[in-house]
Amino acid sequence: MKTSLLTTALGFLVATSNLVQAKLAIDTFDLQPDASFECAHNQGYEGAAIGCYEEGESLSHCPRNYFQARSRGFKDVDLSLRPCAHRACKSPEAQVTEFTTFANRNKMGYRYLWLHVEDGNWWSPGGNRRTLEDFKAALDAASETTLWKWGIKTSQAEWKMITGSTDWVLDGNVPLWYSNYDGSPSFEDFTPFGGWTTPFSKQYAKDSSFCDATFSESYYE
Repeated sequence: MKTSLLTTALGFLVATSNLVQAKLAIDTFDLQPDASFECAHNQGYEGAAIGCYEEGESLSHCPRNYFQARSRGFKDVDLSLRPCAHRACKSPEAQVTEFTTFANRNKMGYRYLWLHVEDGNWWSPGGNRRTLEDFKAALDAASETTLWKWGIKTSQAEWKMITGSTDWVLDGNVPLWYSNYDGSPSFEDFTPFGGWTTPFSKQYAKDSSFCDATFSESYYE
């Protein structure tokens, strides 16, 4: 009986520990009201991913969102890059350079730079793979001399559509932030793809309206 009770107690402690480590985050590419960040933080969101670069251009409102998140108590603040990927776009190296220059000029420190591989202006799987390989080279080079790391934001369906296969691997060692809008803040739905066997974060709700703002919602551990 004592052994059984001890096993149960240990199981409870492990479960409680895992629960404590689980966190919620918001993300946005649009300018949001200043007070909305404080409201979201008060509701228990600890992380924020701020969109700073989209379709080949830096977003001028990004620093305001970023510093509002910082000043309102968010512990984990990341930045996002939604690339321009068709033939008429700037090179991946140029886009990464513009992004990092913009972030440095505005004194925005961050943990992760998330490269969004999602619906957009991608063209063909073969060309997309080459483009992603060029982005990887540029991001690897840029992160070598900094404290930040980079990861991929995508879903299994988008990865297959853009690269042509769920089995194609760009870099299974960088963190994965995947999306599945099932409203469940957990990784129970995750199925390995693209070389990733374990996710870093999950976007479980898109464009939610709360705190007088529009934020997407994510779960991470």
